[in-house]
Amino acid sequence: MKILCDTHIIIWYLTGDERLSAKARELLDDERNTVYFSLVSVWEVAIKHGRKPDKLTLSAQDFVTFCDEQGFVEYPLSQQHIFTHDTLIPYYDEPCVCKA
Repeated sequence: MKILCDTHIIIWYLTGDERLSAKARELLDDERNTVYFSLVSVWEVAIKHGRKPDKLTLSAQDFVTFCDEQGFVEYPLSQQHIFTHDTLIPYYDEPCVCKA
């Protein structure tokens, strides 16, 4: 399975945060799955760390290093992906674990 994770899901996974469900952790731990992170997440971490480093001690560089160490793959984001966002159907049945 291919999994594109939200920024907080990756942060919770990397920091062992208990807010990440057991099912989500199981999916991210499963070596049969390809887990992707986006440069948007790297940018988000950089902004949040820069504004409140005491709340988010993880720097953007640390975030990328941890993702690389876990075998996560940088998603090749293009402008077309961003433009396609408006055509997606929202998924609101339950809290998302990961977005694919």
